[in-house]
This record gives sequence, C-alpha cells and structure tokens, in this order.
Amino acid sequence: LPYGLVVSPVGGDNLPESFSGFITTDQAKEQIDQVAEGTTVVACVLDVDSSKKIADCSLRGALVDANASTKSKDSLKALNKAVKKAQETDVVVEIVKDDYLVLSLPQFGNAIAFASTKTYNDCSKPFMRFKVGQSLKGVPIRVGGSGKRTLVLLRRGSDSDISDPRSSGSKRAAVDPVDSAISYFEDCQPGAKLKARVIDISGSQANLELASNIKARLHISELMDDISPAAASAKSSNEVFAAAGVSAGKTILVKLLGVHNSKTEKFLPVTHRLTPQKTIIEATIRSSEMAAAAGTVLGDEIRLITTNTIEVGQVVHGFVKGVTAANGTQVASVMIYVGLSLVGFLPITAATSSFAVASNPEKFFTA
Repeated sequence: LPYGLVVSPVGGDNLPESFSGFITTDQAKEQIDQVAEGTTVVACVLDVDSSKKIADCSLRGALVDANASTKSKDSLKALNKAVKKAQETDVVVEIVKDDYLVLSLPQFGNAIAFASTKTYNDCSKPFMRFKVGQSLKGVPIRVGGSGKRTLVLLRRGSDSDISDPRSSGSKRAAVDPVDSAISYFEDCQPGAKLKARVIDISGSQANLELASNIKARLHISELMDDISPAAASAKSSNEVFAAAGVSAGKTILVKLLGVHNSKTEKFLPVTHRLTPQKTIIEATIRSSEMAAAAGTVLGDEIRLITTNTIEVGQVVHGFVKGVTAANGTQVASVMIYVGLSLVGFLPITAATSSFAVASNPEKFFTA
C-alpha cells in the first residue's frame, strides 16, 4: 500500500495468527526496498488493538534489536530506577494516535512506552502537534508488565527545545506568547481571538507578533467594515491604522483568518505541514468579525475578491497603494487595494476633475 505494509503473524507467541499487522511507511522505510508480497520479516510490535485484532509494528532496526534478551533485562532495570527517581529522559515519537503517543525510550534500550496527548488544559489535536521521529522530554511513571503498558508523562513544551533526529526538527511550541491562550503554533487557528503585539506598520499592513516565533499580518482592508471619517481624512497608511487604534508597540485583540493561499484564494488552517518560521497568519479587527463568536470567520466576498469574481458596477472600499505615472498616451492612475490581494487602477481623470490634482497626483494620493 502507498502508506505502508500489511503483514500477518507467522509463528511466535506475541500475536495470534488471526491478527493483522500494519507497518507505516515511516516504520518500514529502512527495509521498504527489500520487501515484497510473501517476504518474511522480523518486526517490533508497537501497539495492539485487541478489539479490532490489529497490531502496529515497526521494521526499524533500533527497535527490533531492542528485543535482545540481555540488553532488554539491563534496560528494564535502568527503567525501574528511573521511575523511582522520577528521572526525566528523552523520548521519540513512533506513532501518533487520537489520544496518545507510542514512544520509544533511547536511553532504555528503545523500550516502548505510551503517553497521553491531552489534558484538562490542552485538548488540541495531537496530529497537529506531534509527528513521527519527533524528540520530546518525559518522565517514566510506570514500567509495563503483566498486561500493563509502560507510561510516560510528557513535559509540557518539551517539543520547543529538543531537536528532532529523524525529521525537520521544527519548533512548534509558542515562545513568549503575547496571549496566555497560545501554547502551540496549532492554537493559532482561523476564528481564534487572541492578543497580538504590533511590531511595525509597513505600507498596507501591520506586522504582528503572536509569540516570539509566530508572526501575523493585519492588512489595511481588515481594519474596519466602513471607512470612518478619521480614516477618510488620513494622509497616509500609518494614519489609517492609527484611526483604527493600531500603532507600533501596542497590544491589540485580533481575530485570526488563517494562512492565505494565493493559488486557491482561501484561508487555510495551521497544520503540521506548516512551520512557524515560514508562516504568516492573516488577522482582522473588523467590528463585524470581532462581534461574531470565536472559532468562526464570517464569509466575505470582498476579502478574497479576484479578477474572476469582481463585477462591473460593484461598489467596494479601497485604500491608496500609490500612483502610476503617465506614459505616452496612458494617463496617470491611482493604484487602490481592493481586498487582500487585488489591486485596482483608477485613471486620474476618473479620480478628480481638478487640473491641479491631475497635474500632480503623487501630492494628493499617498499610500
């Protein structure tokens, strides 16, 4: 299968032959080129669902070799001591389940252990916070045996300071978050209302910081539903932002829209495929959005308007981006932001009937 191997137990006392085994691509990649239908392999059992008669297995050499009897006994003794001392240790994610992780413990012969991924304070989806190969810190609290599993208590936020030996090693825990509601990058989902710090105003956008390692952007078109008198009389984009209560250094409440995909013109949620270092999350402070319930983003045809969706005669609010100079028979035009990614061009002859303004548009139309 494209996502892994399906195997059947052959002999041995660990699994009944009525069970089916599954080995994900991550757990099979060391031998993926050496196996074919009918091949017999030696695998390490990671997890068992007795009700469904399914076992998750691994072909990783480090895990299979951990079954060597002498090494296993020595590791078991060391693990028992670690439990008694509440000793913190490195753990590696082998499988991510709905509510728990299957881990290996490198310091204890790659023994298999389990850890819960949810607490009363954090019920976020584990698939968005954890991935196979990720290194974490945890404290073993029980050694398995007699039908019981080895359990580990994860140290909260440990994924922010431990490098990942078999993956990209991206850090997903929020560092110095502005809002205490942010613990992980994945907490920054569309509809979330969070505090953000304004770093600076640059042209048509305010650059925001949700945490030291999580950035957001507030576009000028997301400041207000209707142009206020103060914004209408503003002489620059800085003044427009100031009219909406946004200026460098301030902490403001925003609603997150998501990650803008310029190809599909949609806002996408934060997933494990994105990294904080390379992602900018779009935000809004429009009164209609802020009044709506958290977790929801109102539909807005103007926000993501494109040349394919805008209609002749449609009335839209716009903000000056700049002025294009006259060129031969082409008259000067005022460039106007219409929504997040669409720029319109307004011929100067349609913008004013004043000869003085038309002769020097850069003086009267400023970004």
